[in-house]
Amino acid sequence: MVGDRRSDVEAGHANGLKVIGCGYGYGTTGELKEADAVVERFDAIRDVLAQWAVEGAWAR
Repeated sequence: MVGDRRSDVEAGHANGLKVIGCGYGYGTTGELKEADAVVERFDAIRDVLAQWAVEGAWAR
């Protein structure tokens, strides 16, 4: 799951997903503290997904 608000993080985790928080969105840094990863640029999402693929870590 990718989102920029605490509700996005909570929804992803409630559904057993890892969450990438987007620090460049509308939410605050504090809202993303429970995210599994936080990125500051859209293209950095690709790097997180690639790392999780190597680790086989798709589910929380």
